[in-house]
Amino acid sequence: MENLGENLGDSSVRRSGGSPLGSKNKPKDNPSTTNKVVLVVPPGINIIQWVEGFAQDNGVSLAILTGSGAISEVALKHKGSQLQSQEFKEQLNLVSFSGAYILSPSGGGSSSTKFFNTSLVRDDYSVVSGSALHMVALGPVLLKYPNSVADKKQKVLRFKRGLDGEGNLLVATFNKVRCRSALAKFVVKDEQAFNVTEGEGFKDLINEL
Repeated sequence: MENLGENLGDSSVRRSGGSPLGSKNKPKDNPSTTNKVVLVVPPGINIIQWVEGFAQDNGVSLAILTGSGAISEVALKHKGSQLQSQEFKEQLNLVSFSGAYILSPSGGGSSSTKFFNTSLVRDDYSVVSGSALHMVALGPVLLKYPNSVADKKQKVLRFKRGLDGEGNLLVATFNKVRCRSALAKFVVKDEQAFNVTEGEGFKDLINEL
């Protein structure tokens, strides 16, 4: 066979990756990476302080594009308005939640950018919105990127409370064996009939979870 290297010249012979033979160029690691995660804020927690603390403790900047859950208390401020902030102490449901907490390049835990905008619906179906100064979760509140397609590699953080009332954030992963075990404990501990799992309402609940 002909030696294509001799006919074309060594400079034109490339590896399958596209780099010339003998090239010392290597892929450079990108120091700035973006990871999509779902943050679960526990009930009774000030969401704004929780997000700030999470960013500072982990040394990361956060961008939140959507949120869902129920709120028990919120203080809202309208940007550019001279009016005092509005406070609502009642059950409200999140319509939208977006914001960012950007750590200062100099470090030290200070932030160069911080804002949290939200819209919530009240029991009378009226909507209130503004910049959230503080916002207390009534139930678990999810903060995340919106995904039209489920990302199987996406990490989900959950709050696990211990017997002493303290808790830790853990990475939650789906485990079929643990789910079946938890379901069996539910039936036995709560003295449920075994056919409770065959009810349409129960199936709807599991699908929603």
